[in-house]
Amino acid sequence: GKHDEAEALYRRVLEGRDATLGSTHQSTLASVGSLAALLNSLGRHSEADPLSLHALKGREDTLGPQHPETLAALTSRAQVLQAMGKTSEAQA
Repeated sequence: GKHDEAEALYRRVLEGRDATLGSTHQSTLASVGSLAALLNSLGRHSEADPLSLHALKGREDTLGPQHPETLAALTSRAQVLQAMGKTSEAQA
């Protein structure tokens, strides 16, 4: 359905950005975060988990821990952890 189509498009954008811009470029990290959010919303938390962590670590490493984009990635990471029932990690 439409979710499968959306996922395929997110993955296509991510692969293209990773290949042309690199894995630590802000646009690539944005694509990683978008794919993680989609997967999380579909209940595919175990797939969203490593992606949300990658997006967060990438933002922290390149922008610092207090940058607005890092904080947005932190919020997304917490949402994935909460959905997985890892509320103690989500609160940390």
